[in-house]
Amino acid sequence: MKSTKPFIGEASRPLAPERISEAVRLMYATAVLGMVIFAAVRIAVWGEIR
Repeated sequence: MKSTKPFIGEASRPLAPERISEAVRLMYATAVLGMVIFAAVRIAVWGEIR
């Protein structure tokens, strides 16, 4: 049985193993940025990190 569901996103670049590495780097960068932002909010609210 063949699926007729469309793909999500645009196929501007073909799938390649390098894209997995790019996605992992993006996830780590987002996680670090989130920690920095939440630490800044915590310092602004409570004045220190314990």
